Amino acid sequence: MSRSTKCKYYCRVFLTHLFSHVGLCGLVVGYAIVGALTFESLEAPYEISQRSTIQGYREKCLLDVWNITETMNVLYEKNWTLLVGMRLKQFENDIVHAVKNEGYDGKESSSTEVQWSFSGALLYCITVITTIALSVRKMIRDLYTKIVDLYLILGEILLKQAIHRCSKVEFLEHGKEKLIVKVENLSNLEQMIRNGGIQKNLKSKTQSADSNFRPRCEGSGKTKDPRVLIGTSRRV
Repeated sequence: MSRSTKCKYYCRVFLTHLFSHVGLCGLVVGYAIVGALTFESLEAPYEISQRSTIQGYREKCLLDVWNITETMNVLYEKNWTLLVGMRLKQFENDIVHAVKNEGYDGKESSSTEVQWSFSGALLYCITVITTIALSVRKMIRDLYTKIVDLYLILGEILLKQAIHRCSKVEFLEHGKEKLIVKVENLSNLEQMIRNGGIQKNLKSKTQSADSNFRPRCEGSGKTKDPRVLIGTSRRV
């Protein structure tokens, strides 16, 4: 066997296993893990720096309040309240903006707990690819919404293929021809066997790779292509 032939053979084996039931499920899991690592690396450092920024806002607000108090020659309640109220309103607006747009979670800068840990990012990725992600897009900064959209599109395609693949059972004829039956219609298969439309020696691929399945038309001794009986044009 030449090197090119071996390469083609192993590539075919790899792709066969990759797009099997286990392979597609593994791809979905791996896709979620890669997404979790990506979003964790993008958001976790920024989350920590955002806490330091809020700490700076607080310290500056306290300093400004002290300067207002110190610079007033005569401390009148009305004047002091007006100036300090304006400064506190500015601090309030900074906090609201950080919570709504910058992902600030209210924790102190000294806290080591982060929202965008691996487990949190993994939950976010699973939510993105399994639901309509219009609401969860707001959880990440506007800078990375395009990445979320691309991740959503690829994840939905992969997840649909995995669900579509896992919703069918494959049967073999001498390990070559495949008869694909939907799981929801497996109960109809028994009725077809009972009526003589399919031979009773039909075995699942998971039970034997050398199944002797030969679908026959009732009243005829000739073997039919399983795709003609219940193949691509007529699935069970």
